Amino acid sequence: ELKDISSIQNVYETVLSKTGKDFSDRKYDIANLSKIENTALKSVLSAKLLEAYNKGVEIAIEVDNEQELYTVELLDFITIISILLDNAIEATLLSRDPQINIAIFTHNDNFYFIVENKTSEESVDTNNIFKNGISTKGENRGIGLYKVTQILDKYPSVSIRTKSS
Repeated sequence: ELKDISSIQNVYETVLSKTGKDFSDRKYDIANLSKIENTALKSVLSAKLLEAYNKGVEIAIEVDNEQELYTVELLDFITIISILLDNAIEATLLSRDPQINIAIFTHNDNFYFIVENKTSEESVDTNNIFKNGISTKGENRGIGLYKVTQILDKYPSVSIRTKSS
């Protein structure tokens, strides 16, 4: 909004400079992020995946080709992606073998963004997780996925599906 490019660049470099690890691990193919031309989306994905990587999460990402976000406003999409990735990171860190897989692709003119993570439980009850105040992670939680549903209510052609097995 302020068009302060130097501040934006400074924040981006600060976030990315927090890692001292080699980020070219073959499981995290950062080259796939280069297929995403939207710099805001690429920055958020990079930051979230760096966070996960630095916490010991094994990461795999597949991007089919450059994706266009025609249906959802960018800020709404980034908010949704941030919530889903935060939840995935938090949940997978409780598992014995933390892992997150992401796939971004188009099929039959439909855009898909898939986040898959391991959990500590064999299966998580997903019936009520999108309700306000409901969380599988304890009391006084459960705002994120509820916010996702509020955002998605603005877009009748967009849906979210969650399963656990």
